[in-house]
Amino acid sequence: MTLREFALEAGTSASRLSDYERAKVAPTTDVLARLEHVAAAHRGPPQRIAQQR
Repeated sequence: MTLREFALEAGTSASRLSDYERAKVAPTTDVLARLEHVAAAHRGPPQRIAQQR
């Protein structure tokens, strides 16, 4: 998934995501929730971590 596709699915723009990453602006709680929703939908299953003895 490209940054542009991620942004579109979250209802924002790639340039706005860049602004968030560079701390030029802060996303609203609504935008944060949408970003998390999209990220969670595309996240793979949790990885098992081998236990070290």
